Amino acid sequence: MSEESFVKKLEELGYQKVLENLFASKYNPFEKPIVSAWLKGKELETAMDANKIAKSAKNASWWAILISIFSILASIFTVFFK
Repeated sequence: MSEESFVKKLEELGYQKVLENLFASKYNPFEKPIVSAWLKGKELETAMDANKIAKSAKNASWWAILISIFSILASIFTVFFK
């Protein structure tokens, strides 16, 4: 089995099943490095997705702060310049 077809097989199995198979020693010594690299790649993808979500949340919080400040200023303006 070529490395490319083996990686396709890993993709079909999914992260959790591949991890279970690795812990159950179902891969031969030649497949283990490929499996480990594939798992690390999936973990990196997950970390990058989490980073994107964190950046989006940070941006949303900054917008909320700016809107709050604008609301406070509008309230002050309304009270004093009525």
